[in-house]
Amino acid sequence: MEPQAATASVADGRCDVWSCTQFPQVSREEVAKALRIPVERVKVNVTLLGGAFGRKAKPDYIVEAALLSQAVGAPVKVTWTREDDIHHDYYHTVNAQHLEAALDRERHVSAWLHRTVFPAIPSTFKPDITYASDGELGQGVVDLPYAIPNIRWRERPGPPARAHRLVPFRSQHSARFRRVLVRR
Repeated sequence: MEPQAATASVADGRCDVWSCTQFPQVSREEVAKALRIPVERVKVNVTLLGGAFGRKAKPDYIVEAALLSQAVGAPVKVTWTREDDIHHDYYHTVNAQHLEAALDRERHVSAWLHRTVFPAIPSTFKPDITYASDGELGQGVVDLPYAIPNIRWRERPGPPARAHRLVPFRSQHSARFRRVLVRR
């Protein structure tokens, strides 16, 4: 995975940034806000991106380069070390899964209950979003691959999400819990 890196040049009330970012629009807005200049005076040049897995959706390292360039009055390149990355990173919050199953007389699963608590992925950018979308729930909660006549699920909102290396963690956790329950 490549480290967080950005080059910024602040001059004449403008800012030009070169960085591998997943959301140049958000980067542009955050740089403008940090520098206190109109968003129209910020240009984000997106370089090739490899191995971000959601982390480069947050422009903190880009804002850092812009602020440093503004402070020294010259272009600045910032490259985070792996230690910087881990120290200042955004970690996934925990999730909880509760599964129950009922068996009929032939020992086939006849009912399934799945309760889950996890943060919605969009809460990474908009903290007021608390419930997961249908697409997120389809990553391991409502997309049950078994023919069970009685299925019930319930979702509760979790704390805001923070992207860090693996966005679709719900499907992996849910799938693992399903396999454990089915094996029993």
